[in-house]
Amino acid sequence: MTPAYRNGAWLVASLLAALLAGCQRGPAAGLVGYIEGEYLYLAAPQAGYLKSLDAPRGTRVAAGQPVFAIADDPDAQALDEAVARAGAAREKVANLRQARRAPEIAALEANLEAAQAARRLARTQLAQQEALARANFVSPAALDAARSAHAQAQAQVDALRAQLANYRGSVGRDAEVRGAQAELDAAGALVAQKRWAVERKAVSAPVAGEIGETYYRPGEWVAAGAPVASVLPDTRRRLRFFVGEQALAAYAP
Repeated sequence: MTPAYRNGAWLVASLLAALLAGCQRGPAAGLVGYIEGEYLYLAAPQAGYLKSLDAPRGTRVAAGQPVFAIADDPDAQALDEAVARAGAAREKVANLRQARRAPEIAALEANLEAAQAARRLARTQLAQQEALARANFVSPAALDAARSAHAQAQAQVDALRAQLANYRGSVGRDAEVRGAQAELDAAGALVAQKRWAVERKAVSAPVAGEIGETYYRPGEWVAAGAPVASVLPDTRRRLRFFVGEQALAAYAP
């Protein structure tokens, strides 16, 4: 508290005490007292050079009004890097979850159609060989060969169907997708951490009041957590009087 402010506070307290004593009966014509304020000390959790002091000493501020700012270098660059890494991780997840390219899927579909045609031919040939075998016109070996050809055609169709389903699904396997998603979550958490550090370097008044004192000038180094300014809220001013215990009962608001 400055000397002028202190003298003014004592003067106001003495005048109020005189008025209070004049309105009622009391043992004394005046009371000694003072005005006190409960200051809030504004600081930034991150160290750095003081970039700006937006509310000098004695300035009235509203809640949310900027008071000072710490230079955000190199935290701003760290935030940009974290955002870029998160973007790359997001693209990786999206790529692993996408299906194969359309030409690759079209080629597999054509191969599947050819395999299905070969299976139909093998089924027809097998039916013919079975009919001839019942009439004893072909040997058991020829019938076995037809059955084997049909089984091979069926296996080829099944394999191409499975491959086509895999291509229509995601490029990456489930484990790869989960790993990429974990990397994306970690990158997002790092972005939030860096953004918090940058945003906390600009400090605003939490309540309406008056800037009581500033402790640094722009360009000076400010340690983490060191108060840069103090604000006296309008709701945190107190008027106190010294009253003797014997005379206390004679006074009332």
